[in-house]
Amino acid sequence: DDEAMRAAVLKLERRGRLPASERRYTELDSIINECGIPLDLTFIANAKEMTLGSDTVAWGKLKELTGCENPNSAAQLKGWMKEQGYSMASLAKETVTIALGLEDLPPIVREMLELHETVSGASAKKFACAQAMVSSDGLLRNSLAYYGAHTGRWAGRGIQPQNLARPSFELEGRIDEITECIRSGQPLAPDLDCADAIRSTVRSMIRAPEGMMIVASDFAGIESRISGWLAGSPAMMEIYQKGLDGYKSFGVVYLHKAYELITKQERTFLKPVFLGGCFGMGWRTLQANAK
Repeated sequence: DDEAMRAAVLKLERRGRLPASERRYTELDSIINECGIPLDLTFIANAKEMTLGSDTVAWGKLKELTGCENPNSAAQLKGWMKEQGYSMASLAKETVTIALGLEDLPPIVREMLELHETVSGASAKKFACAQAMVSSDGLLRNSLAYYGAHTGRWAGRGIQPQNLARPSFELEGRIDEITECIRSGQPLAPDLDCADAIRSTVRSMIRAPEGMMIVASDFAGIESRISGWLAGSPAMMEIYQKGLDGYKSFGVVYLHKAYELITKQERTFLKPVFLGGCFGMGWRTLQANAK
């Protein structure tokens, strides 16, 4: 260990000192992580309990539908699907999403995959992780790591706060209603699916203390703007010079629709496709996304 550390120090010394800006970023990172993120522990506890209950019901339905002894076993589920005349090499989220988009998917297999998606979400894990990591003062610390990605971006640790699920489009207007039901321990409205409701309100685990508020800010289209500038793309630069939305402008070509007719849901779908191209996504992934 001593020899490895000595070699690391010598190598770093040859590289010279960190630029002042980088040193400042690492200091800010320490300040941000020490400040912490305020969590709503009541919401988290109730949501976790509801998620576990919903998962228990879903696992029971999966077992009844497939007859598998252990419906949590990918091998058993893939064997069952083969018996239904439909084979899948993997039950990874991306593969399942593609399969659910196929018109010739057998109805019983579709039902199984939809149930499997319900119990394969990360919400319950995030709630348990938050409870395990939170400090006694209700703040979650050290959940961000500066330069955690090779591009220099911050990476998430624990609950990965920059990667919390977006609400489903159907429930976007009901987030406050669902959040308050979960916080107060009241049953959800009869027309709501429990798993979808909890997954759509996972961001509600972050809540400002009483009498305070959280202010969120973001650079608008920062990745696509810089990607277009670095690529020297006149077409992309023209989009932003005209004050247009880059993702919707891409959708005009990708979806063969007029700019003003592209919906909010379509824009959300277009964003990862557009940025994937900026970050080196190949044609195979593009085709899979299109399906």
